[in-house]
Amino acid sequence: QARAQATLDAQGVAYRSFFAGNELYVYAGNLEQASGLARLGEVARLYLPPLITITPLETANAVLSATWAGELLANHAEITVLLPDIVTKGIENVNANDFWTIFNVRGEGILVANIDTGVRLTHEALASKYACSLAGPHTNCWYDPDDILLSPSDGNGHGTHTMGTMIGSDPDNEHQIGMAPNARWIACQGCDTAGCESVDLLACADWILAPGSLPENRPHVVNNSWGDKTDGSYFYQAQITVWRASGIFPAFSAGNNGPSCDSLGDPGSLQEAFASAAHDTTYELEYSIGSRGPSFYGHEPYTKPNISAPGVDVTSSYSTTDSAYATMHGTSMASPHS
Repeated sequence: QARAQATLDAQGVAYRSFFAGNELYVYAGNLEQASGLARLGEVARLYLPPLITITPLETANAVLSATWAGELLANHAEITVLLPDIVTKGIENVNANDFWTIFNVRGEGILVANIDTGVRLTHEALASKYACSLAGPHTNCWYDPDDILLSPSDGNGHGTHTMGTMIGSDPDNEHQIGMAPNARWIACQGCDTAGCESVDLLACADWILAPGSLPENRPHVVNNSWGDKTDGSYFYQAQITVWRASGIFPAFSAGNNGPSCDSLGDPGSLQEAFASAAHDTTYELEYSIGSRGPSFYGHEPYTKPNISAPGVDVTSSYSTTDSAYATMHGTSMASPHS
């Protein structure tokens, strides 16, 4: 990147360097400057930042539980208490509970991550699974590319929900919302709200490879419940390739741009990514607006999407309070089941 950076420095153009995809994100400039960069032999291509969204923030029942115990709210008839089942329908559908019983494995020794809207650090279903101390330091377990939030936080709810489906359980380990309740978690806030700036997603891709600048801190799995409607942009292809080379499993949502065929978006449609479609509560039909294949990138070695997982009426942790839960729809909810 040396010549490209020197060119931008000489022109006074702001940029940010990333190593996972060997890319420069240029914040401003004009056609002449872009053309000058394109003429450098080491520059492979230039592209506009894609429009990335979380997929989706669609809440089926926004009523949140007061606690797992579900105290009787005799004087508050207007309040409905939403409690997960002892084992949620999604966990039951994919037979995770049978797997726990047969193999006595519940995620021990596994570190998971998400790139999402953040995670509520103190949520009762997640706090004990955090890979660092709740009091900090958080450098090895949390990253906000904007350097605003110094510890895990989630002003949206989406990231707390997807993390709960990955590893969540109540403090007494009696109610299960997570696929791997004995795993630990870290997180990167790649999405501030319902939108995700590509520069933040690129920063998260770098951080996931070496949280706290230490490669040994990298997770085994990273969930990405976000995407672009465009199928064929190649955005994040290099980053996913590097993750896989370092032993990180790249889980992505297929998108909610259906029900028509050929409605997959990137990065889930990339062959390098593992994309989850969603099915409904009957566990027979696909989620009504879930994206469908084929992929722009063809069928080799995989037909896309890679798998279908529960994505309707999924109950998981939510960020409103430390004991809040919500039921949500979408391939966002399907992907963390994988």
